[in-house]
Amino acid sequence: MEDYLRELSYDFRTTPYELPGSIADVLNQGFSQKDGTVLLTAINTQTCWPTFTDDQDRMDFEYTNNKFNTDSPEEDEELEYLKRALECGNRIANKLKEEFPGKIFKVLVFFNETNFESEHIALFAASSVRFYEVKQPDGENDLESYQGEAVLEIEVQ
Repeated sequence: MEDYLRELSYDFRTTPYELPGSIADVLNQGFSQKDGTVLLTAINTQTCWPTFTDDQDRMDFEYTNNKFNTDSPEEDEELEYLKRALECGNRIANKLKEEFPGKIFKVLVFFNETNFESEHIALFAASSVRFYEVKQPDGENDLESYQGEAVLEIEVQ
């Protein structure tokens, strides 16, 4: 991820980025809470809720259900996907800090460019943001193990 940020000469924490209305709307709907979980309201409308046995289950549920895709196939420049994901991650981090003071969250920004194998596309460009509340100390994140995907972790306290 550091290579991409250098290439962009872009500081996502201080450089304003205008999000498309549909993406801004998702973020503006804020968060919902239920049974010790925090979820993005706009992308989590399920009425059937799982039974959690412990905090690890809650963290896993948040990580899985708070995946927000930020790419847009009509974009010509794939690095715009990254800027959009960084802006979404930053906004989510700031809102979490504001709405849940004293709680710790991890916001993860993912990005990959289109990859080719021979003359065929092996992986399309994509960007996404996920987050979860750290409810118990989690193990070491091996962010270097992600192949072909840049990952940025934003810790919110």
